Amino acid sequence: MKNIEITLINAFKNGDITAFDLIYKQNYSKLSNFIFKMSKNRSLTEDIVQDSFILLWEKKENINADLSISSYLFKICQNNFLQHIRKENKYKASLDEIRSMVFYEIYNSDLKNEKTALIQKIINELPPKCKEAFVYSKYEKLTYKQIAKEMKISTKTVENHISKAYKILKKKYNF
Repeated sequence: MKNIEITLINAFKNGDITAFDLIYKQNYSKLSNFIFKMSKNRSLTEDIVQDSFILLWEKKENINADLSISSYLFKICQNNFLQHIRKENKYKASLDEIRSMVFYEIYNSDLKNEKTALIQKIINELPPKCKEAFVYSKYEKLTYKQIAKEMKISTKTVENHISKAYKILKKKYNF
C-alpha cells in the first residue's frame, strides 16, 4: 500500500492531473470536515480547502514522497485557516479602533460644544464694558493697549475689565 501511495505522489509531482484528481477525491471530504469543525462556516470551509489544493499543486515539486500526502494537506489546511483567523482578527481590531476613535471624537465634540455654549452664555451675561474688553482680547486678539484705544479707556481699566471677566468665568464655570 505504501508503494502505491509513493507511486501516486511521484506521478503527482511530475504534473499528472489524474494523480491530482485521485488525491483530491481521497482527501476533500476529510479536509472539509476538519475545517468545518473549526470554522462552522461552509463557505469558508470550501474556500480554505480549495486554496489548500491550489497550494498543493503549486508546491508539488517540493513534496517528499516518503511522507503522507494527507498529513501534508491537513497541515496546509490548518495553516490556511489560522492565517484566515489572523487576518480576521486584525480586521476586527482595526474596526474596533476606528469605532473607538469615532465615539471619542463624537463624545469630545459634544462635550466641547456644551462647554463652548456655557462659556458663551457666561460671556453674554458679563457687564457690557467688561464683555466688550474680553471679546476684544480673546476673540479679536487685540492687546490691552489696542483695546484701551478702541474703547477710549485706560490700559489699567482694560486690565480690570478682563480680570473681572476671568473672575466671573472662574466662579460660574470653574474655569
